[in-house]
Amino acid sequence: MKGADDRVVELAAGSLTDDPGRHLPEMGRVEAVQGTAAPPPACRSGVLRSAAMLRLVPSTAAAAAAALAAALLTALPTSAGAAPTFTLGVSPNPVGAAAPFSVASTTPCPPPAGSSQPTASVTTFREGPTLVPGPTATASVDSTGNWSLSMTIGSAGVYVVDAQCLPQPGPSGAYATYQSTTLDVATRSVGYYVAGTLVTFGDQFGDAAAVLPQTLIPPPLHPIVGVAAEPTTGLGYWTVASDGGVFAWGTAPFEGSAGNLHLAAPIVGMTPTRSGQGYWLVGQDGGVFTFGDAPFYGSGVGEDPSPVVGIARTGFHTTPGVLIAHADGAVWKISAGSATRVAAPIPGLAAPIVGIAATPSEMGWYLVGADGGVFTFGDAVFAGSMGAVHLQAPVTGITARQDGGYWLVGNDEGIFSFGGAPFLGTLAGTAHAGFGFAVGIAATPDPTSPTL
Repeated sequence: MKGADDRVVELAAGSLTDDPGRHLPEMGRVEAVQGTAAPPPACRSGVLRSAAMLRLVPSTAAAAAAALAAALLTALPTSAGAAPTFTLGVSPNPVGAAAPFSVASTTPCPPPAGSSQPTASVTTFREGPTLVPGPTATASVDSTGNWSLSMTIGSAGVYVVDAQCLPQPGPSGAYATYQSTTLDVATRSVGYYVAGTLVTFGDQFGDAAAVLPQTLIPPPLHPIVGVAAEPTTGLGYWTVASDGGVFAWGTAPFEGSAGNLHLAAPIVGMTPTRSGQGYWLVGQDGGVFTFGDAPFYGSGVGEDPSPVVGIARTGFHTTPGVLIAHADGAVWKISAGSATRVAAPIPGLAAPIVGIAATPSEMGWYLVGADGGVFTFGDAVFAGSMGAVHLQAPVTGITARQDGGYWLVGNDEGIFSFGGAPFLGTLAGTAHAGFGFAVGIAATPDPTSPTL
C-alpha cells in the first residue's frame, strides 16, 4: 500500500511490512491500496488475483454480455500428471434475485487409482475478514471424465470457487484439484458505506459488500474526508484523505492519488467516473485532480470566495463535467476548460453547506447543510430534511439512491433516510473505537435505474 508519505506497505500472507524499496507483488491478494499519482513499475493495486475474474452484473447494464463471458482456468498439477481445467459460466442476474452460475470441466478428471468412478465437488466461500462457506454441489463424472453442474448464490459479495475430483467409492480426499477462481455477485443496490476520519476503510450497511482488511491496517497519516462507491457492482469503494491519499477497497481500482503532491489546500471530496475506472478529487480551493479515465475539465480555483465542500459528476446526457459545491450554496460547473456558476449562494443559510450529491440522470443535484437542511436543483426531488430537527451532531454528507431518495449522515454516524432510501442501520451511539467522526456516505449503485 503506497502511502501519502511515499512508503510502501505490502499486505500478504497476514504480514505487514514497511519497506521503501518494495513494490506490490504481481500475484496475491491485496485488500486496500493507497498510492501516488503514478503507481511504480510492475505495481498493480486494488484486488490482485492470479486467476481470471468473472463479474456478475445485472442484465440492465450495457456491458453485461462482455462481463459474463466464461473464463478458462488452468488447474494445479495433479498426481496423475494432468492439468485439469474448468469453465465458470454465469448469466445476467435479475435485480433482487439469486445469482445462477454453472461450472463444467474443460479437461476431464484424470482416472483415480483403481477402477472407481470419480465425482466432481465444487465449493464456494464468500470473501471478507474471514472466508464464509457458501453453496456446495457435486456432480457425477461421465465415462470420459467430464462433468458439469449448476449452482445459485443468494447474496452479494466476492466468492472463491473451488473444484476437486474425488474418488467414489474410495478413500476420502481429493486426488485432483482445479485452481481456484472468483465470482463477483453484484449488490442489489440497497446499501451504503460510511467513512470515518481515523480509518481508511468504511462501515458497510445493507447490501454494501463487507470489504474489510484481512490484516492490520495502520491509520491514515491525515484524516479521511470522503468516500465514493465503485459504481458498477457495489463490491468496492474508495476513501480519500485530506492530503489527497486514496484508498481502494474490494473491486474499486486504485488509479493514483495526490498523496505525494504539495497541495495549496486540503482535499475535501471525490467522485468516480461512470465506468469506475477513474475519479476526480477536489481541494478546498477548487483545485481538481484527475486519475484513471477521469478527464480534466478545468479548475474552480478563484471562482468563489466560499470554501469548496464537495464534488459530483454531471452532464452525462448533455455536456459532461463536474459540479463543485461551496459552503455558501454556490455551485459551479467545470466543463470544457471553463467554469460556469449554475447556482448562486443560498441566502439566509442557517448552517453552511457540507455536501453535494448528483441525481442519477446527472441533470440535477442535492445540497445538504450541517443542520440537515436539504436543497434540490434540476431534476432532484425533495423528500424531506432534518433542518427543523434538533440534532445530536452536525450532518456531514449526503448520497442519493438511483431510484429515488437519499441518505444523510451525521458526524456521530447517525443515518437519516428520505424518499425511496430505506434506513439500513447505524453505529451511532455504539462503542466504535478508532473510527473518529463520520465524514461521508456513499450509496451502492442501483442497476434498476433507467438512466444507467
